[in-house]
Amino acid sequence: MVDKPVAGPARDPRDGLRRYSQLLLRKVEEAKEVHAEARKRVEMVSAVLQPPAADGFLEADGVRKTHEYTQAEIVKHLDVGSKAKIFDLDLHFGPYQSSVDPSGKRVLMYGKKGHLAIMDLHSMKLECEINVMQSVRCAALIANQDMFAAAQKKYTYVYDNAGTELHKLKDTVEAFSLEYLPFHHLLVSASRREIRWRDVTYGDVISSHKFEFPNAMCMQQNPRNAVMHVGHSSGQVSLWTPNIPEAAITMQCQHAGIAAMAVDGFAMATSSVDGRWRLWDLRMMDRVSSSGTFGGAVCSMSFSQTGLLSVCNSHTVRVFRNLNQSEPELYLKHRIIGEDIVSAQFRPFEDFCILGRSGGISTLVVPGAGKAHFDSFADNPFATKGQKRENIVKSVLDKIPADMISIDPDMIGKIDPNVKMDEFGNPQEPLPPAEKQKKKKVRQNSVRKNKISSRLKSKAAKSQNEMREKRQAAAKRVAAEREAAKKRNAEKEAESGPPSDKLKDQQEWEPLARFAKKSRTS
Repeated sequence: MVDKPVAGPARDPRDGLRRYSQLLLRKVEEAKEVHAEARKRVEMVSAVLQPPAADGFLEADGVRKTHEYTQAEIVKHLDVGSKAKIFDLDLHFGPYQSSVDPSGKRVLMYGKKGHLAIMDLHSMKLECEINVMQSVRCAALIANQDMFAAAQKKYTYVYDNAGTELHKLKDTVEAFSLEYLPFHHLLVSASRREIRWRDVTYGDVISSHKFEFPNAMCMQQNPRNAVMHVGHSSGQVSLWTPNIPEAAITMQCQHAGIAAMAVDGFAMATSSVDGRWRLWDLRMMDRVSSSGTFGGAVCSMSFSQTGLLSVCNSHTVRVFRNLNQSEPELYLKHRIIGEDIVSAQFRPFEDFCILGRSGGISTLVVPGAGKAHFDSFADNPFATKGQKRENIVKSVLDKIPADMISIDPDMIGKIDPNVKMDEFGNPQEPLPPAEKQKKKKVRQNSVRKNKISSRLKSKAAKSQNEMREKRQAAAKRVAAEREAAKKRNAEKEAESGPPSDKLKDQQEWEPLARFAKKSRTS
């Protein structure tokens, strides 16, 4: 006999729901993994393309303030690569100053007694070193760091990166400050009475202006609009452009002479010989804050890429932050005993500041002073020789004309509402006055223009016309004076009345009575 199949246990209706939920959970987990992987990729790309949210400033522990930390304590927490960038050079032709290129790779060091040297800050190798055997007032790197200019005892000289003299600028005499405008290829020099703009591509002076104020003492460029700020001994700061023969703006910034100055976009810092220094907002031309120093006047001021300000006086350098407040916050303070600090220049894209001392060059660690990212198409510190050559050619082709330098660079490209447009959208030129609309007579024989006799005749006719105009103007002026004199005499006679009659026989007054003959009495 065949056994009948026995029915098994009944299926639980929740099994299908349980399997479906497990499938959904498996899919959700896979989606989470894909989302997490995509999020990691986005974070990696954003970390490369976007700058960090917070700069690497020094934070205090709550017990001490940031300016109480010494350089030795800060250097202990640096990595090996940052420690290798610190150097301290003892030199014997000081006091020394420095000029750093926009990429932060090279530094030009120059001493007052004639020592000039260029050093690569990445490899710490000396590229060039000369002694001109003359006093050096100022020096600056020019033309993509392939040349540098030095304002010496009387004239200004141009050298290449090997120290060979290329040019001697005899028309630039006793310059005390040199600035290079990289986007315009202009070398700007300032003396006590004059400022000059020279195009380094072909070597000619494109503009030269005389100062209207007392002796100039310092000069700085505004990297935003390439306008030159000049400080004078009267406490005034004048803003100069090559296309205006006089100062575009004049500000009374200090009560004493301007000793040092720094400009960065809309911010300007000035210091005077009496020890006071002030911060200015160039958008409103108004003062933001005022402070003072002890132990001597401020000799050097400099802005960093993140808005820090270094102030040097005597043997102390101070770094301030939060400059938009009424009282800037003291961030760092460093003192060198036995030597005077002459200058301080921040290195671009690095957290270092190069100090020029009376006995050499030193490095100051300033956390958060430089930007972490750089633009490889503009200022690339790791550019190769081929990239440098391409950048030079491209910068010359894209050179900005000197006539476009203005106080407000944003005005270029805007639409002037006062200009009328035609039906095709082209601007209509204003009509000249009626006198200018008259067409000049065109001579039939153009060769006759160049003859000496015709030129002399035209010159004589022009001088006769000028003399005729002068005579007519003088006649009109004399007639006006006569009319005015007549009016004054008439007013005086009306106020005083007729004169008294001095003749005995004449009862009434007559105008010609004074000419009558007097009778003789026995």
